[in-house]
Amino acid sequence: MDLTPPVGIDLDASHQTQLRATYSVTYGLAVVAVALRLLCRLNISKIKLWWDDYIICTALALATGNFIDMMIWVQRGVGTHIYRWGLPGVSHFYINLFVCEILYTLSLCFTKYSILLFFWRIFGSTNIRIPIYILAFLITAWGLGVILTTCFQCVPIQGLWDYSIKAHCGVNINSFFIGNAVPNIITDWALLILPLPYVWKVQRNNVQKIALCGAFAMGGLYVPTLVRHR
Repeated sequence: MDLTPPVGIDLDASHQTQLRATYSVTYGLAVVAVALRLLCRLNISKIKLWWDDYIICTALALATGNFIDMMIWVQRGVGTHIYRWGLPGVSHFYINLFVCEILYTLSLCFTKYSILLFFWRIFGSTNIRIPIYILAFLITAWGLGVILTTCFQCVPIQGLWDYSIKAHCGVNINSFFIGNAVPNIITDWALLILPLPYVWKVQRNNVQKIALCGAFAMGGLYVPTLVRHR
């Protein structure tokens, strides 16, 4: 692998500060959101925690591991030119990417499971359970597909980052990321749309129903951003 820097490149250029800020802000928002949820459940609504709350806490724990991995990733050179770090830098990049792909996928799956359990809890007396089962199956299949592809993109596994090992790597990473993102975005939209028909069946006036639909629809604002950045 040739890691000779091109002529005229600025080896001191860095985006590490921006990356640290982005990771910290988004992770901090996740922590605040989960903390406020638990606060509302326990101190305001005075309702015991249920499975959807336990699952979202599991998702946050996985997201915490992912956040730590990404901060180590930056410390190891992400956001700067790879030419400064040499072959060890390439190895570190792929080790952290490997861990990140697994923790990120698991945190997304558990977040989506929590949303489905939330729908189960508030719309449990309707026929929403069938689409919940279907979406849970699709999310699980997607998660397993991503994790297994991540683990076995190189055989043996450590061949992804250890270049002293003769390994067979048959996965095109760019195609893999596209194949990862598309089903993820589709299930995001499905989760967004799923509760809307059932909102109109609850015992509320039309203004309250419209407000509830609007609250669920607000979640759609982030999906176009995902499409642009994945």
